[in-house]
Amino acid sequence: MRSGSVTDTVQQITRRPQQKRGKAKFEAILDATKSMMVESGSVGLRIQDISARSGVSVGGIYQYFPSKEAIVQEIADRYNDWVGALIFADLTEVPEDAAGFEALFREIFEGYAKAHLSDEHSLGIFLCISSEQTLMQRSMEASMDHAQKITEITGHLFPQWSEAQFTQRIYLAMVMSRTLVEAALAAPEADRAALLDTGFDILITSFRRAE
Repeated sequence: MRSGSVTDTVQQITRRPQQKRGKAKFEAILDATKSMMVESGSVGLRIQDISARSGVSVGGIYQYFPSKEAIVQEIADRYNDWVGALIFADLTEVPEDAAGFEALFREIFEGYAKAHLSDEHSLGIFLCISSEQTLMQRSMEASMDHAQKITEITGHLFPQWSEAQFTQRIYLAMVMSRTLVEAALAAPEADRAALLDTGFDILITSFRRAE
């Protein structure tokens, strides 16, 4: 857990199941909640509705989660982990120079955008996170963690910046990429590819610019 942040005050899962049957119930709860979040957001979710959709009794849900918020937070954390996996899947080999990193940088964020726009569940969770302050803060903290890891792997390619400066640039690029996804979502489908292409050009230009 990250310390000194909003994540210190969130409700934790009551217990994680160890047996196959319990794991199946646990995942059914999460799957049902995720589907409902995609359909209508998370603000109006009730434990009773999650129970009806998942087939797990209300008491069964409380065996694992102390509240609806804890379920939503688990889904958000899994989403953040998924985003991290998208990023680091492309970082298995370190680029040789700054130009190589910029090419990889573009590939990573194009993949991030396309993964959201092509999958309604990922997009739905993304929009729920964007609309709720606690979940958004949690996502921003995960983005900072990802940025720090990218700095550890590739920061040496940019000696003109300190580790802190490089991390900040990566973090801001991640935040800006969220806005790009939202802009693409609002645009006609036929215009999305061109909008994203222009947006990534701007991201890379901004990233290169020295202070």
